[in-house]
Amino acid sequence: MTTAACDCLNLTRVLGVQAASRSRFHLLRVGRSARAPIIVGTRGAARMAITEGGSGGGGGIDNRIKRISSAIRIIPDFPKPGIMFHDITTLLLDLKAFQDAIDLFVERYKNENISVVAGVEARGFIFGPPIALALGAKFVPLRKPKKLPGEVVGEEYTLEYGTDRIEMHVGAVHPGERAIVVDDLIATGGTLCAATRLLERVGAEVVECACVIELPELKGRERLAGIPLFILVES
Repeated sequence: MTTAACDCLNLTRVLGVQAASRSRFHLLRVGRSARAPIIVGTRGAARMAITEGGSGGGGGIDNRIKRISSAIRIIPDFPKPGIMFHDITTLLLDLKAFQDAIDLFVERYKNENISVVAGVEARGFIFGPPIALALGAKFVPLRKPKKLPGEVVGEEYTLEYGTDRIEMHVGAVHPGERAIVVDDLIATGGTLCAATRLLERVGAEVVECACVIELPELKGRERLAGIPLFILVES
């Protein structure tokens, strides 16, 4: 199971969410002609990016967000009873919705001089590389321990029970580079916090964290300590 999945599963169980065949996602409005307001990691912060004319014309909910939301499947009681698993493989099967998700991230960061797209193992490896290619940035995988063959630098973080660690190759990121951290989902925020700390330790400027899905009940954004967070849908 991926680190992000463990992060999600541990505290989703605490919520005691009832099983359902598909979640009711909150749709976020995404700016098209202007950069959407940053969603910051503080309690009570706005959870919506306001549009100034969506792709459907005239503002309101961007039709691409609706398509992305409807393509994400919820699997109840997986991998354990009481867990609501957010399955993004159905999003990947929908070519239009998958492209929409990548396009929305690229539109947000195309003028931000991003040189590093850091992807969190493992589903950050799905969304990160196409975003990096479109931005003309390098992709840096943030991996579990003992997965990278070269010399590594790492950062530990706390789980519900025990600790975990993410690592990247020494020299993959240089001081002064502008980075975004990409993952499919933010739950408790532990993994993203560790990722931002790791990048900052080597001198990078973390511009924002970017996720497809947020589980707001788990309050992961509060752990980001002021690092901006951009998401496409809430569950």
